[in-house]
Amino acid sequence: MKTRIPAAVAALLVASGCETFNEPVFLERTEVGISNDVQFHQDLMQEAYEGRQYLQFSATNYSSQPRCVQTNAESMRYSSEYSMGAVVYLAPAETADTGYVFLPSEFGLHARSWAPDEFGNCN
Repeated sequence: MKTRIPAAVAALLVASGCETFNEPVFLERTEVGISNDVQFHQDLMQEAYEGRQYLQFSATNYSSQPRCVQTNAESMRYSSEYSMGAVVYLAPAETADTGYVFLPSEFGLHARSWAPDEFGNCN
């Protein structure tokens, strides 16, 4: 009975440590553009465990009105993994992720923002 409790506690510590062990590490931020009071960012990140690097794209709404935002990878020549093109609704003063591209890669970036329709939809 005495050996089961320390083993169980050790297993819980190891399991909880694995979750935080693979948190990505922020390396640097680059501002990639402004559109309608929305600032687009590109963060260079690195996976802590595997060491793979990727670009995490995000947008911050500095307008007093909501905005719709989208980042697209144009002319993607190569990348091991990416997710771009989703339309994201941003409330005033909100920041949200808009996509990522794992490195190495070669691509162009198109970022845009626009006002939602009268019902708050991003069309």
